[in-house]
Amino acid sequence: QVFANTTHQEIWAPIEGFVRSELGKTPLAEPPKDGSLDFYRDSGNRLIPYAFSCLVTKNTDYCSLAKKYLLTYTGWQQWDVNNAMGLGLAHMLMGNAIAYDWIYDTLTQSERDTVRENLAGWAQKLYEASHDGYQISWQNWWRYSYMQNFYIIMHSALGMAGLVLLGE
Repeated sequence: QVFANTTHQEIWAPIEGFVRSELGKTPLAEPPKDGSLDFYRDSGNRLIPYAFSCLVTKNTDYCSLAKKYLLTYTGWQQWDVNNAMGLGLAHMLMGNAIAYDWIYDTLTQSERDTVRENLAGWAQKLYEASHDGYQISWQNWWRYSYMQNFYIIMHSALGMAGLVLLGE
């Protein structure tokens, strides 16, 4: 935290300001039926500053916010538009994996088990989309598009989940 208040204050201030503005907000119990790609991307992405703020400050309000969103997302039955295996899933998987790692110490064993099983399940689905044949419902056209940013984003999320779950 010393860097947040000295040499990195310019970087830290907008992150903390954003997270502070989010205090008191509650995640949706389930994603909206018409949730857009941006909805899923934003949902996954918002976990990163929440968890980072918890990690840096140990502020119980920031940690509670990160934990609330992380645990709520474990109950969602889909992490992408129409259960596709695209950018929505990748951003959800990346954000949830990073948050799990960064707020691990604030979670009870039962909560860790829940999040770990959830991450493993979604990572398995993304792995299947990256490995198995093309399925229009998965929208996994990206699986052999090596120079396309989708390929990089999808596999980065899968790799992050793998790193976080390594040894568990």
